Amino acid sequence: MSQLYTQPDLFLQDRIPHKPYCKDFKDAPQLVRSYAYAIKRRYIQVNPPHLRVFMLHDLDYDGAALAWEDNNLPMPAWAAVNRENGHAHIAYALSAPVLTADYGGRQAALRYLAAVEAAYHAKLRCDDGFTSLITKNPEHPHWLTLRGVPDATRGYDLPYLAEFVDLDKFKPYVGRTNPEAMGLGRNCTVFNVVSRWAYRNIREFKFERGIREWKRAVLHQCLDVNSGFPCPMMLKEVQCIAKSISNWVWNRFDIAASDRRFAALQAHRNSLRKTYGAGSGREKNEFAEWLKNAKSTNR
Repeated sequence: MSQLYTQPDLFLQDRIPHKPYCKDFKDAPQLVRSYAYAIKRRYIQVNPPHLRVFMLHDLDYDGAALAWEDNNLPMPAWAAVNRENGHAHIAYALSAPVLTADYGGRQAALRYLAAVEAAYHAKLRCDDGFTSLITKNPEHPHWLTLRGVPDATRGYDLPYLAEFVDLDKFKPYVGRTNPEAMGLGRNCTVFNVVSRWAYRNIREFKFERGIREWKRAVLHQCLDVNSGFPCPMMLKEVQCIAKSISNWVWNRFDIAASDRRFAALQAHRNSLRKTYGAGSGREKNEFAEWLKNAKSTNR
């Protein structure tokens, strides 16, 4: 990377949390401190809560700072290198931040970013246990910091980052459960699994148990899914996802509309049985096609 360019500050205060997690030693407890204090620590939180501004990767091998070049990937915003062993944290800045804990119909960008992150993780041979909460502070003199050119520092859009990797095997498709998920793939898996549970079970809470019990139950489901990951998310992140799912489904689920759709499904199924006979292949094909059209109409 070149030091010959005039760089904007990597850590303008509006780009990272106002009170980031920080610490000076790897095994020390994480502290929440002011920006002015945190920017002087060796490790710092650079992504605001529930938002991805930087895509972070932990590379535990010598020569890690230039692994992006060895793997034909674009230049990162920076690489903060351990001077003793050559291990590094590499950061890619995103031109448009992505929400990581908002259920409200905005999952496409999160799934896209999760796939890109996983593909880069695999290509760079990153540490699976890295949580991306805090990273080596590139502004701290303890690390050797290699900065990218201005375009890399300002950030890339996701389609550009995706051009360098094959996303097909990393896509967290809707409806797919992935207990081995890492990074943002965990968010997508929790959304997929718990949202399906939520729509199947909300009627009981709407009629009998109420919203308090509902929120408690959704959180329990989210925690249960999260506990199955090799590297679970932090409690606060899971709580935010649970809050998003519980509020969205509670406010948007229409019991009357659901009953009408179910009645229509049953009526159509009965008409097919009368026409073709119960269990016939043609009945199943006709019903599958009708159901597909009904779902697309109701989106």
